[in-house]
Amino acid sequence: MPATVPGNRPLFSCWFEVVAEIRTRCQAAFPINYPAADATRQALAETAAELLRPLGIEATPVGGSWDAIRRVMHSEPAVFGFGSHSPYQLYGIYASELAGQGYSNPSFYANPEVDALFAEAQAAESLEASFPFWSAAAEHYGLHGDNAWTWLVNLDHVYFADACLDLGRTQIEPHGHGWPVTATIADWRWTCE
Repeated sequence: MPATVPGNRPLFSCWFEVVAEIRTRCQAAFPINYPAADATRQALAETAAELLRPLGIEATPVGGSWDAIRRVMHSEPAVFGFGSHSPYQLYGIYASELAGQGYSNPSFYANPEVDALFAEAQAAESLEASFPFWSAAAEHYGLHGDNAWTWLVNLDHVYFADACLDLGRTQIEPHGHGWPVTATIADWRWTCE
């Protein structure tokens, strides 16, 4: 027997009425904070707001100083930029013991299973041996788990160098934090006369 609502009407026939009622009573609205001096993060905040609008969600981009963002980042969305070759960066975002410390774990995320996997990763004999634990933790905090962080985009950086400049052995360049493009500058050589 199909589910019914008062008046003995089938539940599915009332679905659109329920959705309309929820929209009138519960408006989804929030700011998206970004550092005002950063045009890239401003564009990301504005694009996210535009994509949410057709869903009935009013997201308002708000540019401010890092001091202003620091005051609200625990309760309101903020556009952060991260990029590192180290899985430890994930620890900084999701480890419960770092909740609210500086820019670490600004959402106060806490999951004992994630913390246990982080501990196993850090106790592993080598970086390579730690990878399965970091990956297993991602199953909990990531898209198929708690979905604790919204990752908007991966930025591809493009660098131009003079044809006479030999950069040596290159690597995948991170997003500025912790390992700049100049990390291998000691290996750079000028090849032209």
